[in-house]
Amino acid sequence: MDFLIDEKTAFVEEHAPYVYGRDGGYLVTTFLTPGTHSFTVRVITVGGQSATSTVKAAAATPTAPPSGLAGTSWARTMTASDQKAATSSEPPPTGRWGLTIDSVGWMIHDPEGGGLLFDVAYQSRGRVELRSSIERPPFPNPIAGAFCEEPDPSFRWSYTIGDGGKTLSLQPVGHDPCGDRVAILEGQWSRKGS
Repeated sequence: MDFLIDEKTAFVEEHAPYVYGRDGGYLVTTFLTPGTHSFTVRVITVGGQSATSTVKAAAATPTAPPSGLAGTSWARTMTASDQKAATSSEPPPTGRWGLTIDSVGWMIHDPEGGGLLFDVAYQSRGRVELRSSIERPPFPNPIAGAFCEEPDPSFRWSYTIGDGGKTLSLQPVGHDPCGDRVAILEGQWSRKGS
């Protein structure tokens, strides 16, 4: 099953259930320009038959992050001690991690040159809900996947901006079941360029 946005392949699913963004995922449209877009599903059977269905829908302007977070970039070094919080069979690598925040979502840059773009919802001052990854075209995109499992469970985190906007502290509100996300994000980040 091919998923196309504005006639460009955005995602391909080869196994049932056929869902955009992998099993249990969904289409987050924050990467699209506001306005009307075409969304097409194309099915190609093993026997070579195909069918398509297209709808047009409007993408809204994404919610801007709160002041202090909007348009910022941060860095943090994840240590072996931080890595102990990881819960997956392949824990994230130690080293320097990056975080870029804009209206599309939160982009994580790992020490090995990969990354993950994920959806967020700003709950209230100092609180954010971290959601699943954003599958953004073109497909395949190396900036994709999940912290633990796809889709990662949504979970609320608190954030504090300190030292005149030079530091960002992130903490889960309670026990986040995704230990890899905790290993990567929890702690103090330094603003890049300050």
